[in-house]
Amino acid sequence: CDVEGSHINVGDTFAGTNPCVKWTCDANGSTSGVGCTVPVCEDGKKLNEGPAKPFPDCCPTKCV
Repeated sequence: CDVEGSHINVGDTFAGTNPCVKWTCDANGSTSGVGCTVPVCEDGKKLNEGPAKPFPDCCPTKCV
């Protein structure tokens, strides 16, 4: 599987940055991904963008 310009073998994972997703190379050569869990923002606040780091460190963590 090719993800974000990198090749990963079947069963292996790749920690993406944009989008912030952990990709898995599936047996049929396709990819599946798991994204971030994010807090719910209230009172007109918006979710901050996470840093440009591999998953899960790129996940947004707070409302601003």
